Order: sequence, then C-alpha cells, then structure tokens
Amino acid sequence: MLVYLAMIPTEEGRNKFALLYWEYRDLMFYLALRILGSQQDAEDAVQEALLRITEIIEKIHDPVCPETKALVGMIVEGKALDLYRRRRRQHLFDLQAPTSMSGCAARAGDWAP
Repeated sequence: MLVYLAMIPTEEGRNKFALLYWEYRDLMFYLALRILGSQQDAEDAVQEALLRITEIIEKIHDPVCPETKALVGMIVEGKALDLYRRRRRQHLFDLQAPTSMSGCAARAGDWAP
C-alpha cells in the first residue's frame, strides 16, 4: 500500500485512499476473483484498480459511502474484464501459433530474396 500512498500528492488524499483500501480490499478481490477465476489474476486486477483509484482519489469526497463502493466495484470489475480479455486473446494467439516449422513455407532453404 505504501507504493500507492507515495503516488498521492496530498495528505488528505492519502488518508482517503487508506480508508478506501481497508474498507474495500476484500470486496475488490472477491469481485475480481469471481470474473477471473484465478487468485493471481485477481490480485493483478486489484492492483490495476488501485492504481486507477490513486489517479482519481481527489475527486472522491467520502471514501466510505455507497457511491464510493459502487465506483470501486465498477473500476475493479472493468480492470478484471480487461485482464480477462487480454488473457483470452493471448490464449487464442498461442493456439494459432505454429508449433513447428515443418509445415511453414518460409524455411531457411525455401526463401530467396
């Protein structure tokens, strides 16, 4: 959490972030895990969400209220969905990549400038 606090310029912002972090950290992890199904991916999504929250912390008036809870949930779900899509694209790319050069027309001896 210290890394995030160091990114926030004002004492008030750091205090709000600390309150928000301790209030919603379990909720954030639960929401990310529900979407991603992997503890490691969920932790990554929460970290990305926390980075985003540091960027907007000054706009948050009350860190512990229903509106902030909804905002935090939307941010972490969005980051989790982004990560899910990236992982899915990477998986599809890995499935399409040739595993050997035997069927490839561009073998070393087949190509000439």
